[in-house]
Amino acid sequence: MKKKEVCFFVSDLNTTFVVDEVKNLSDRFEKVNVYVFDNSVSYTFKGNVIVKAFDFKTYRTSATLKRHIFTFLGIVLSELIVFPKYLLHMKQFQRAVSELLRSFHVMDQLQQVKIVEKNALYYTYWFNQWATVLVIAKKKKLISSFITRAHGTDLYEYRVPVTKHIPFRRFQLKNAAHVFSVSETGAKYLSQKYPVYKNKIHTSYLGSEDNGEGFFDPQGIFTIVSCAHVRNIKRIHMIPEILMHADFPVRWIHIGGMAKNDPTCDMLVKNIAEVETQNKLVSVEMKGNLLPEQVVDFYKITSVNLFLSVSVTEGLPVSMMEAISYGIPILATDVGGCKEIATNNTGRLIPSDFNTKQVADVIAEIKDSSLNTIQGRKEIREFWRSVFEVQGNFSAFLKTAMGS
Repeated sequence: MKKKEVCFFVSDLNTTFVVDEVKNLSDRFEKVNVYVFDNSVSYTFKGNVIVKAFDFKTYRTSATLKRHIFTFLGIVLSELIVFPKYLLHMKQFQRAVSELLRSFHVMDQLQQVKIVEKNALYYTYWFNQWATVLVIAKKKKLISSFITRAHGTDLYEYRVPVTKHIPFRRFQLKNAAHVFSVSETGAKYLSQKYPVYKNKIHTSYLGSEDNGEGFFDPQGIFTIVSCAHVRNIKRIHMIPEILMHADFPVRWIHIGGMAKNDPTCDMLVKNIAEVETQNKLVSVEMKGNLLPEQVVDFYKITSVNLFLSVSVTEGLPVSMMEAISYGIPILATDVGGCKEIATNNTGRLIPSDFNTKQVADVIAEIKDSSLNTIQGRKEIREFWRSVFEVQGNFSAFLKTAMGS
């Protein structure tokens, strides 16, 4: 391997798949420098992993602007040429400019810790502010190149309120050596929107670990699992509405905590009470947040017939990859890259604007299909092994990344 050191940039370490990425990097590089904005969650990594937190406590707008006035103005002018509509949305423009100045401040902090290392790979996990920071670092000749992954919110510009535009996107794309979308859908979207940069845009599935087959009891009660932080875009509150139409015994288990101040949490509690009262065929169990090892144990001892996702938007959920690794069929909304996991051989897709009764009918159809058999689950697991096994995917990702 040409590069022995990696500098990995991420907002925080609060998600399992980010922690897994750090662990994979630590297995393949002699030294892993992890740069975060939020280091409130502490994990024990291998000895070759060093976590460094950056903050904005010392940020001063005037001082930062004074140090970088010409580079700053050049970037802002270029952005206005690319997206003149900002002149009609001054609040959003001011927010973008403020984030740019803060990116300069972070770049100054990186310069102070002397991140320059010729034999290092510079890699941001999200196609977000860190990408802007690294572009500035490149322009200042602090680094020579960098790569980035792109997921969902940091990729699809139509998700951005008001402007439908991600600030400095062309600036980021022009300067990144490679952009790795976690889904084929995302890669196609980015290539079509920015065709001049299509040669540096790739698909790179994250994948999940092989923990063996999941437990399956063909004679057990039909068990549905959902796994997500309860918030508006996940629409977990609609699952009880779907199960209200169930005409056979169903056990629904949800893994994941609730977001603070999200109105759908109250709706979920209300809907659970209603379905348990009005449809005695349905039982509900809320697991809350589980540690990764607890999730593995859960799938090892719990017979799960179906993984259900009703999100309004997605990138490519690792939770779905984990589910099919155990041979569990997927029922998901046709958003983001979900269709790349939920194929005709691994599950079913439903429209984003689904009818709850129709979804209940699809669940009943899956219950009586070959997907809900031992052989069907073996085929699902084989599909996972060929497409979403993490070690093979990560090796392929690094092979391309190292050519940068």
